[in-house]
Amino acid sequence: MPEPKHEKFALRVTARQKALIEHAARLQQTTMTSFIIDKAYQAAEEVILDQRHIILNDKQWQALNDALNAPAKDLPQLRQLICQTDIWEG
Repeated sequence: MPEPKHEKFALRVTARQKALIEHAARLQQTTMTSFIIDKAYQAAEEVILDQRHIILNDKQWQALNDALNAPAKDLPQLRQLICQTDIWEG
């Protein structure tokens, strides 16, 4: 059973913002409210997950530090790719 919704959340937007959000909600076949809540909730989860700490034991920490401090490997294919002229530059 879905959790009951008791909290209100009011927003002020420009006409352009509202029109864009309404259009996107219609494309997703949902209401503006559901669209805004779903997208805001997803964004909030991503922000929070990006801020989480990674816990490593001593061995894992040492392996990470060793990898970060190791000299860069020469990868000829990567070097060739980096030196190529981008296709949009001709």
